[in-house]
Amino acid sequence: MKDVLKLKEIYRYEKKTDTYNIDISLDQYSDIFNEWDFAPFTKRDIDPDLIEFIEECALEIPLKSKISINFYIPEKLKDEDIEEKLKRIIKNNLKFGYRRIYNEKRRLIKSTSIYAITGVIFLLLSSFVEDLIKISMIKNIIANGIMIGAWVLIWDIFSTIFFKLKELNFKIKVYEKLIYSSINFYDY
Repeated sequence: MKDVLKLKEIYRYEKKTDTYNIDISLDQYSDIFNEWDFAPFTKRDIDPDLIEFIEECALEIPLKSKISINFYIPEKLKDEDIEEKLKRIIKNNLKFGYRRIYNEKRRLIKSTSIYAITGVIFLLLSSFVEDLIKISMIKNIIANGIMIGAWVLIWDIFSTIFFKLKELNFKIKVYEKLIYSSINFYDY
């Protein structure tokens, strides 16, 4: 309960809609973009620090709550056409982040499946080594080496399932929440 109160002190919170507001102040629209990218407006990369800031804020906010990303721009610079383009660019960037994490999860599942198959093969192989090799010292070294390899692979499977996949699934849910969040521009 204490953490929620702190979050409500950090982020503007609307109790009626259960929405946390991530407020970002801009001096100009170009502040959204990477300062080293001189491509045309619609092809520029978003500032990685901005995306990281939004991600970190979203990771703090409870999953069940909504998020509103609010940019504040000087009134004299306000331009609705630019804002609509920026909303699409930001949403596309968030979708890219989602796909990146989702693809990482798929690669992790694929490699874990290969580890599982290899681990089972190593376990079976270690039991057959005893029958194939007659010299006891060499047999023990090879069988134990294969058994250790099998258990290392199997430990990695458990580590992946209980730790890495859990973290990736959480990040995927956060990105889904960000993709469906509202993006607003206000003047100041």
